[in-house]
Amino acid sequence: MTGPGKKTGRREALEAELARQRPRLRLHCYQMVGNLDDADDLTQETALRAWRGWQTYRGNSSLTTWLYQIASHACLDHLRRRARERRPHVPASDFPSVPAQVAVPWLQPYTDEAVGLAAGTAERAPGPEDRTLARETVRLTFVAAVQFLPPRQRVALLLRDGLDWPVHRCAETLETSPAAVNSAVQRARARMRDVLGVDPDRWDAGERAGPLVEEYIAAIESADDARIARLLHTEVQVSHAPWAGGNMTDDVVWYGGVDTVLDGWAPILHTDDAPEMILRPVALNGDVGIASWIRGRGAREWETFSLNALRVRDGRVLEISTFGAELFARLGLPPIPPKMGWRQASRPR
Repeated sequence: MTGPGKKTGRREALEAELARQRPRLRLHCYQMVGNLDDADDLTQETALRAWRGWQTYRGNSSLTTWLYQIASHACLDHLRRRARERRPHVPASDFPSVPAQVAVPWLQPYTDEAVGLAAGTAERAPGPEDRTLARETVRLTFVAAVQFLPPRQRVALLLRDGLDWPVHRCAETLETSPAAVNSAVQRARARMRDVLGVDPDRWDAGERAGPLVEEYIAAIESADDARIARLLHTEVQVSHAPWAGGNMTDDVVWYGGVDTVLDGWAPILHTDDAPEMILRPVALNGDVGIASWIRGRGAREWETFSLNALRVRDGRVLEISTFGAELFARLGLPPIPPKMGWRQASRPR
């Protein structure tokens, strides 16, 4: 084969691998930074760096490993640039007692089929244990907790425990030694133990929200306080991102306790000018969340309102993280409420 032909073949291989790995690389960047906007920028940066440097790839590692190396270093560069503004707002010891987005205000939800595939590698199809591991490490609380780690410990933990890669492959990706990877992972696990309050390998993200969602939707849409109260954990906490779900401030706000939650929701559920509301289940962070649309009394048009990620314990909703309607289009959600039984788009826009 001639030189130009060989180069063309390598470019085609890179193009195909980028297309195949893009959802997984996007998820890796999201787990690293906890923010969908930043993750999309970093995924694009990864592709640009790969195209600019494709001639330097010598095949000493797999093409997939090389792409993760580029993505990881793009994330490390990003975290270095934003070190001051991307610091958790509570000490690690307080993390279990506050909502995730209070501790990590830049936190955003994530939805993509890659959540179920992220632990797979190019060499083998992901098995059930991979999908379980991927779902747990993309749960909102876990992603928030990871933000407490120093950047290099963070990427080492996500490669080793999130993707279940062998140490030597993690070392290739980070361009360091296996001993250095082992040390970083051990320190990261110790830090995560402090943040989560338990060993990371024993951490329980909580029960799946799916079984509760239809009943929760019916209770909210019917504005039935008694029914809502039965679905809420006694220690329920609700948080709102800036300008999300009725929060008209530039700061994350939160409140807790069943009575306080019902009082806080009364204006949108019970006042004379309370809007109509429709809720639908959506895929968020490896679980089921809720998207909501509202329509003012007498109005003809629906408006996107909020996204809610739910955390469940003991069969009740323990935490509700509320995010703004600006994410609807980004997550492939329609601007008007779909009919019940609608299936969410699998690829964000």
